[in-house]
Amino acid sequence: MNMSKKNEKREIKKDQLLPEWGFIRFCNEDQANTYVGGRMDINEHFLKAAEKDELIKPLLQIKEKQKQNDGTEKEVLVKYYSPYQIYILAELRKNILDEDGNLRAPDTIDWYKERPKEQRPRYISWGGGMSFWADNPKKRDREDDELWVGAHLVSDYLYRFLELLHSLEQPKEHYYLPIEKRRYWNNAPITEYDFTPLKNGKKLLSTYGLDEHKLNILRKNVGQFTEVIDPLAHWHYYIERHPEWKKDLLKGDASLAQDLYRLYHLLTEAWEALMGKKSEPIFEFIHKDFPHHPFWRPKVEYVGGEDIKALQYSVQQFKKWKLKKANKPFVSNNVADKIKKIEQELSDYEKKYGDRSYAGSYREVEPEKIIKVEDLGEREKRYATSILKQIKEQELNKKCDDEEKESWEEKVRNEISMAIMHGLGDLERELRQVFWDVSKQFNDRRSAAWQRINEWGSKWWWENREKLQGLSREEQLKLSREEMKKVRQEAKDWEERGSDFHNSVARYAEIVFCKMCRKKPVRQRSENPSSMWNKNSSLICDDCLADVRKNSLTTEDEWWKRVNQAEWKCKKCDKLLYKFVHGNILTALTRNNVPVKIEVEYGRAIMSAKCPQCRSENETLPVDWGWLP
Repeated sequence: MNMSKKNEKREIKKDQLLPEWGFIRFCNEDQANTYVGGRMDINEHFLKAAEKDELIKPLLQIKEKQKQNDGTEKEVLVKYYSPYQIYILAELRKNILDEDGNLRAPDTIDWYKERPKEQRPRYISWGGGMSFWADNPKKRDREDDELWVGAHLVSDYLYRFLELLHSLEQPKEHYYLPIEKRRYWNNAPITEYDFTPLKNGKKLLSTYGLDEHKLNILRKNVGQFTEVIDPLAHWHYYIERHPEWKKDLLKGDASLAQDLYRLYHLLTEAWEALMGKKSEPIFEFIHKDFPHHPFWRPKVEYVGGEDIKALQYSVQQFKKWKLKKANKPFVSNNVADKIKKIEQELSDYEKKYGDRSYAGSYREVEPEKIIKVEDLGEREKRYATSILKQIKEQELNKKCDDEEKESWEEKVRNEISMAIMHGLGDLERELRQVFWDVSKQFNDRRSAAWQRINEWGSKWWWENREKLQGLSREEQLKLSREEMKKVRQEAKDWEERGSDFHNSVARYAEIVFCKMCRKKPVRQRSENPSSMWNKNSSLICDDCLADVRKNSLTTEDEWWKRVNQAEWKCKKCDKLLYKFVHGNILTALTRNNVPVKIEVEYGRAIMSAKCPQCRSENETLPVDWGWLP
């Protein structure tokens, strides 16, 4: 009886693979750096040694006719490899070949020299600084819940995944791809695959002995190793914004890392197709079991400042958060009273001054036209009168004509505006201090747990000496590992609870809401938060921007009239020279009255203009406004 086709493996497409000589060349060749060595130093003997240790094997072996040196044709067995098996050889590249043609970690070559040759253990280097016993009879690791597994299991999972990957359809030529996906070198592998068969494809994956967990094991191992070898890892999120052809111009380990990142992204695409949801960014995924360092977080940032709506929202979020039973011990009566007081002050502020929002470190504050000094609240009046008193004393001995009188009135209006802004800033700082008092409790507990881990060797064994008596050394170590695992999990739990409080409550006290909908935070639109392109009048959330894009985006648009988006102003007289429509999109009306939209490529255009008012020459740095991670 024939096996059902649903349970059969799909046919591997030979045109996606490389013959042995082509695979070795692909691993070694640094095409952008031909004057200095290659990316690796792999030859057929090294590849054969890796195959002998069952760490790599060809995806296809086909008998083909090949032309010999004497001009005759001979049928030979040709091995075909996936270009993504470069990952295995990258992990093994630190090894040398011993006199028997076996892989061996170079720093272990002289170990146990006093023993007969056949009794010396052989160790293979794997990755940056680890080695494993090559002849261990238990080298096939147990399949448990851990994401960190040994070299043989990783190699096995990767082989199965590549069998599946190279059965999927892909564009035949580079010119079928979007421009940003095209490669610089004609012989570079095409990295686009049709993952449609993997949508709801758990049965298909199981045919290859894979599942969601094993894909994550591969992602974790490939991602972690790539981060270690990549000299530009700190710039990864920036480099990812560039087209593939530009990444092909990197050299050495940076070039090798890009090929490994491509494998990671293919694994992630497969996982996303299987699960029907987006994965977190690479560093957030591979470091999620450890306390996050802000450096590794993806650069998805929100515009900061003081916003009455955002502050009120954060208070409401806090009130919801404290209702949960697990959170009540962290909300003292003092904290509850402070929140209640600030909530009332925010309400009074909004009734008196209306909907106010101030963003960024560089601000343009318009003179107040309606509210007088006597209308200010106590806090704001105290600020305004003290500043105006200082100005008045400085001008006390001057004679004031009508022009100076008007100037004085302008100064009063300016100081009223500044006082209102500072009043909201004071409320924001008070609220953030209360939130910090709550966050500190989580931070202290997390730090205490990690401190116990750090002092484990000097304290735990002594404190538990009676419990350890009568146990074998193996049992003692097992107990120690189990107890340490509990404490480590405790530290992670406190970390997660602190992050949850920040993300659901505290962060809203630090950001501003969209100028249009007044309900959602605004993603940072500039590489530099203090950039001239990022003014407080340009604060629009992604949803409202999507509405903008549906419109014609011309200067006659109602949205365009209502919203000041990114503006380019004269450096000398501050006259408006140009408005960006959205992101890096410019709009213009040509001389023959044709409206056009121009999208400026990131980091590759410089704009210059002469101010019609003061005649100053203005030139931008390479345009980078509007780029999102």
